[in-house]
Amino acid sequence: MFFAHVAVAALVRSRMPLGRRLTAMLGSVAAAMTVVVVSHAGNPALRNWAPMGYVLAAYYLSGRTFFAPMPRVESWLAAIDRRLLGDPSAAFSRWLAGVEWWLARAGGA
Repeated sequence: MFFAHVAVAALVRSRMPLGRRLTAMLGSVAAAMTVVVVSHAGNPALRNWAPMGYVLAAYYLSGRTFFAPMPRVESWLAAIDRRLLGDPSAAFSRWLAGVEWWLARAGGA
């Protein structure tokens, strides 16, 4: 399903450079076909190791759809984070203290 989303995103984003669009579309179709073929393969080792390739392909192909920052979307997402999580610097400082506490205990063991 993810690869179908990337292919559609590449299809509808007309401002994206043609080379990136083609890479994302054709690569996503090829990756989806690979998922189907591997899922029907009888080789358990292939089915066990194939997801590593799917993840790499997914990161690469979704990255091909990026061509410029989207400040309005970024500020909208940041506003949601602030509303749900509060001040990020305060939350991170509390989280960091907890990590330091666990790392101190792990290093002493």
